[in-house]
Amino acid sequence: MRWNTRDKWVVSKEITHEPLIDDATFEQAQAILNGADGEPAVSTSGSAPATHTSSAG
Repeated sequence: MRWNTRDKWVVSKEITHEPLIDDATFEQAQAILNGADGEPAVSTSGSAPATHTSSAG
């Protein structure tokens, strides 16, 4: 399995499905994953990049 390069990503500007978690929960999880110093607290090598689009605007 290989990830597509960024120039081949297909990104929708519209919400295509209902989010599984709310924005506040997502932000809390990102804070935990990034650790207090902003550096990743867990190894993410070999995984897809974390992305999130908020419906709030």
